[in-house]
Amino acid sequence: MNAPRFTRKTLPKELAACERWLLPDTSGWDTPRTLRYCRLKEAIEDYLAWRPIAAKLQQFELTHEQILRGLNRCTSASEDGRLFGWRALAENIRTKAYERITPVLVRGSNSRGGYAGALGALFLEHSSIKERLDTYLMTRRRDGALPEARVRGVDAHRYFIKLCKLIPLANDRWPMCVNRLGEGAIRQYIRHFFDSHYDHIVSSVYGDKARAKSKTGTGVASRLQATRPYDIVELDEHKAHFFGSIGIPIPKGMRWLPIG
Repeated sequence: MNAPRFTRKTLPKELAACERWLLPDTSGWDTPRTLRYCRLKEAIEDYLAWRPIAAKLQQFELTHEQILRGLNRCTSASEDGRLFGWRALAENIRTKAYERITPVLVRGSNSRGGYAGALGALFLEHSSIKERLDTYLMTRRRDGALPEARVRGVDAHRYFIKLCKLIPLANDRWPMCVNRLGEGAIRQYIRHFFDSHYDHIVSSVYGDKARAKSKTGTGVASRLQATRPYDIVELDEHKAHFFGSIGIPIPKGMRWLPIG
């Protein structure tokens, strides 16, 4: 099911707070790219503020459709769970996974191009392949067998081909019709899967202590990335020997709650 398309009338208030949206790094942009971004950003800000934008659209050579498309890109969720924000207005930024629409056509066993999105199309058509492969990647178990020491790319690809043959897929279907049987696509899928489920996999394989340590990074580059002040905060627990309350700002004012 497609996500609802927002306008300024239907956009929830918590998403419309564009002053809190994350900003892209524009330091390496050329002038045309920066100008395009600034114009689109200013037009969306005026649109969300309910200002008249007809004259500005004409001045910036933008259309109402471009404003709505930019707005919905900005309010879509990225892989880290946050809104893309103004980052979505940068060129060549994909805010949703690629989904192949055109049929996968046979191009010969030695062909190298023309199969973009073929793996996703296969998973949509045969969801059982994806479910069993994901289970193996998550648990290191193939069809209920004992867990393996670790998941290797070559073993995952071999298991994927086995699942394809169980359907069975004809020899003129992807990946059976290409020279490497979709090995590159599977390796890329595995990397993305491990990145998306890193904490769960570390915890299930090595335990909760390893999971906690994994959050601190490698000592070279941290897995935690701060993009705004106080994004990463550590706070020790202390007893407060008094009665008090805490104020939480809400759209209707300040709501005071007792501290338990």
